[in-house]
Amino acid sequence: MTLFKLQGKKLLKIRDKPIDLEKDIQKVTEDNLNEIFGLKFIHTEFPIQNFRLDTVAFDDETKSFVIIEYKKEKNISVVDQALAYLSVMLNNKAEFILLYQEKTGINLKREEVDWSQSRIILIADSFTNYQENAIGFKDLPIELYEAKLYEDSLIFYNSLKSNLKRVATLKSIKQTKDVEDTLREIKEYTLEDHFKEDWKLSKRIFDKLKEETDSIDIINEKITKFYLAYSKEESNRSFFEIVAQKQGLKVYLRPMKDELRSPHLHLYDCSKMGHWTNGNTYFVIDKIEDVPYALDLIKQTYDLVYPEM
Repeated sequence: MTLFKLQGKKLLKIRDKPIDLEKDIQKVTEDNLNEIFGLKFIHTEFPIQNFRLDTVAFDDETKSFVIIEYKKEKNISVVDQALAYLSVMLNNKAEFILLYQEKTGINLKREEVDWSQSRIILIADSFTNYQENAIGFKDLPIELYEAKLYEDSLIFYNSLKSNLKRVATLKSIKQTKDVEDTLREIKEYTLEDHFKEDWKLSKRIFDKLKEETDSIDIINEKITKFYLAYSKEESNRSFFEIVAQKQGLKVYLRPMKDELRSPHLHLYDCSKMGHWTNGNTYFVIDKIEDVPYALDLIKQTYDLVYPEM
């Protein structure tokens, strides 16, 4: 990717520089994991079995572990590499939980981790077309990022997308028992997992609310096992989440209850209650006529969470 710097009315090309993945990228990535990927840094160079994992991170939204590797070899199969890392993680859950507790000082129980959303991030200065197509498998939780270093201390992380439609599955290909066991634990969640077939009112309310919130800004949707999370495009931090119910939706907002105002919808303080989402306040919407009031609260939340963006 070519970057330019605007100087007056003239565009000046910013030259890229040779990159050392370990020296230039690994350290700065680990120091800025939350800003880049919205992840919590746990440990670097974690030795386990016959592996040394470059970076171990944790996703507080999905409650799952993430392994980040910095690819130096050009000809290694990213599918095989991702499956190997997933396998070693899922076969050593206790070690990962212990590592989390030792490095963060926070108690974490095995049942609090959603192992089905474990994933792998591979970072390299470039990938081959064959490697890029590996992310076309819908049941392979792998993300590829090209990292480029430029003059003026600029670093660019480019998220790669496969040109193939994500319909193929690794489960349809004959695999070893270890790989089959690994794939059995991994799941990609969809909207259909959150809305049962007879939850028609809830789905109508959701569709209308989603249509309205898309007018606020470019909003990213992240589907987790227990809820749907929404964030501004340039941010990894969600500002509201939705939990589908049989009759309506529970909408969780990040701000505290006393920061929000709504004369129409009742707000509940959940800041001291155990729940899967990241919200501190929630409300229930069970009538499609209340969508404008819900949208107003979501707009208030957007302005509070992203005041300078």
